[in-house]
Amino acid sequence: RDNAYYHVYNQGVGRKEIFLEKEDYETFLYYLRIYTLPPEEVENRYPDLPRRLLTKNLSDEVKVLSYCLMPDHFHLLLKQNSKGILKK
Repeated sequence: RDNAYYHVYNQGVGRKEIFLEKEDYETFLYYLRIYTLPPEEVENRYPDLPRRLLTKNLSDEVKVLSYCLMPDHFHLLLKQNSKGILKK
């Protein structure tokens, strides 16, 4: 549905940690920003970003409202602006 809210989460298999080091958190947030921030902001933050990553940007379709990263799982609260982007 348009303008729907979703709680998206994932957990490590057997509750194993998925974020082992600080760099793992940073990498997750890097890709989250690349794919969900407006393209102009992404280009300003990461001027050397490969063009192929910017073409996969979803900022018009999905907005990240909040997130929580834990050692063994993460949560995202997303707003879907375009129908069909997020599926159950």
